[in-house]
Amino acid sequence: MATVEVPGYAVNDKLELDEQHKALGGWRGPLSLRRVGSSYRAHREPTERERHYPLWDLASRIVDNAFVLAQRELNDTDVASAEWECSPACSKALLADLMGIKEPEEQAKAIGELAGFCVGVLEKQPAVPRVAAPLKVFGDLHGQFRDMLMLFAVYGFPTHLGGDVQTTSYIFNGDFVDRGAHQLECVVLLFALKALYAEQVYLLRGNHEFREQNMMMREEGFFGHLATRYSEQGCAGLANTIFEDVHKCFDWLPLAAIAADTALVVHGGIGDGTWGIGDLETIERPVKDVDSSKVLLQAMWSDPTGSDSVMKSGVHQSDRGEGVPEFGPNVSASFCAENKLAMIIRSHQFMRAGFKVMHHGFVVCVFSARNYFFDEGGTNVSNDCAILLLTQDRTGNLRVYPKCLEAAPETTDATLAVARASSRRSPRGAGGAVEGMLLCGYRVLCRCFPDPAERARRKSMLSQVGKPHLG
Repeated sequence: MATVEVPGYAVNDKLELDEQHKALGGWRGPLSLRRVGSSYRAHREPTERERHYPLWDLASRIVDNAFVLAQRELNDTDVASAEWECSPACSKALLADLMGIKEPEEQAKAIGELAGFCVGVLEKQPAVPRVAAPLKVFGDLHGQFRDMLMLFAVYGFPTHLGGDVQTTSYIFNGDFVDRGAHQLECVVLLFALKALYAEQVYLLRGNHEFREQNMMMREEGFFGHLATRYSEQGCAGLANTIFEDVHKCFDWLPLAAIAADTALVVHGGIGDGTWGIGDLETIERPVKDVDSSKVLLQAMWSDPTGSDSVMKSGVHQSDRGEGVPEFGPNVSASFCAENKLAMIIRSHQFMRAGFKVMHHGFVVCVFSARNYFFDEGGTNVSNDCAILLLTQDRTGNLRVYPKCLEAAPETTDATLAVARASSRRSPRGAGGAVEGMLLCGYRVLCRCFPDPAERARRKSMLSQVGKPHLG
């Protein structure tokens, strides 16, 4: 029980808590932002003091505004992210509304301060944190801010004011940036969440949280996104400032996480399977170069084979590039056994249903950006997005529940070319429908798409496309 900030009329006269009822520290943990001065009340005009952007007020305002925006979008007509608030004027207004700051120079200053605080938190947390259940795992976002908001609105928002962050942990499994129209908004909200809820929200690194990858993607990359946005506002120099401030934080991001003591959450995969969790834990941060370590390179870039057949067993060369293998079902099973895990949760690849169960249940993929793929003919055969909820059932077993959002309605011709340009296969260096999976020892039970009509719809969709898109 905690009585900090509880008014006097809410406790008994002369109350002295017994030792067994005293709470040690706040529920956010010692690393999170602390409220300074008068409390911040949501959804009001900031005071003069708040316009100087104390970090508590800034982060709280960002999360509060995102919460309101998510509820608004939930009740509005559904559209693909490629069609939403994409003009320069709309993007400028969206960031200003999110942060409560209009001037670009002040936005850059506030983002730098927020990123700097997050660096201080990440320096004190391990390279592979342990995250307790219940928890949610988000896959690739790729700057699709509206999809992120919709997943929050439908399946729970990470706030203690109308959300579930006091009882549920969050893992965001990399690839926050590149390709989407609202990359900066995704980063700003994620940093605000990390600052407020340092021990409930975990941001893991993906292959797109490296400078080289951002730059090689040119106008679609994070730097190109910033350069275009701030050039249009007449302050191009801010792009470099924000890019570096954000990447100083990216350099400290954890490289993986252990979820509920039973699942490895990592962006890419386990590569050739010759290394283990301990090897990830010993990588020294900050890390600027993904090629600095074989283990890091494989964790960020490798993929599981797309079939559970015996022919796909072992380790195979990937089309991602040199040093990036594909790992087969037997490699996944051996890795889990040697590291005392039940499964591997990873992202990194476009998934038609937003998730995919692979390698006899030892691997589950999750992808959290909708409408991400178009076939070569420009036909919209787009994808759903998903998150994974890990929680115990009534018998004490851990279950994995994919929580999905269906693809938004078909995009218009005007946005088709933009979306299609972002859907090409991405080699390295190139610019719920499920009732649940029961983890019991190393057994995974799963019932996928029990509705025959749903199975037929998805089979029809899959028959129209070629190779899956790699994120």
